[in-house]
Amino acid sequence: MDGLKDIQQGVSGAAGVFKLAKSTIDGVTSLADGGKSFVDSMKEGLGVNCKLTWYPALRGAESLLRSGQLVNFKKLVCEAPCRRDPVFQWGVCQLLGEAAADSKWDTKTRQNAVMFLGEIYSDRVVWESHANVQEWILVILMKLASSSGDDVQAEAACSVIRDLESRADTQEQAFIQACRQKDHAMYPLRIATSTTASPSLIDRAQNRPDVEGHLRQLRRQHLTEQGSAVYIPPQAKAGLQASDESRFQLMDKVREFLNGEQK
Repeated sequence: MDGLKDIQQGVSGAAGVFKLAKSTIDGVTSLADGGKSFVDSMKEGLGVNCKLTWYPALRGAESLLRSGQLVNFKKLVCEAPCRRDPVFQWGVCQLLGEAAADSKWDTKTRQNAVMFLGEIYSDRVVWESHANVQEWILVILMKLASSSGDDVQAEAACSVIRDLESRADTQEQAFIQACRQKDHAMYPLRIATSTTASPSLIDRAQNRPDVEGHLRQLRRQHLTEQGSAVYIPPQAKAGLQASDESRFQLMDKVREFLNGEQK
């Protein structure tokens, strides 16, 4: 969680996020009541004297998810004091949708991202019931389910949608059907695009240069290469003047010496 130090601007580590008191800025209402877009609400939270509690938590969640730490991501999201804030939930769903759509992640990570979306939608006790957030989750799932050429995200999303429909009452089924009829193109989820080509939602809100996306991609590539390092066994020869053709596997000689009677 080292990346949280810079992200939270003075809040040290994930513990700092958990200790943030839950508060609401006067005049900032939910997306459904205020009619403001998520990006507009987010920008209000970026003012010098107007830091919403959801912002550092969302930045920390983004850092964890983009570094592949899905377990820590879920822990932060579930324990953050602002976890029931609809704007925070909207941003979390955005991150999960983008992770599920990104083919660079392994199958399990993408499937878990889709399942977590279904969990946020279904568990009204933990996450409360925000119609705008639930609609956003359905739109994400439907976009993922309709994506062509990507069986991983499509199958996982279709499975979650079927599960939600099977447990829904008449009113809930009507709500799901209404979401099917909406123009999904109006929502800013970027499907099947790399992080280098598509900045994150927070990057777009802050107008941060695309170079940060490239840096994240390079970091991910470096971590991947570390996991597939090639081992080259050491070799040696009898003396400095010996020919290269006389080289031998040093480890074999070491084992021979260690297993011998004279050491």
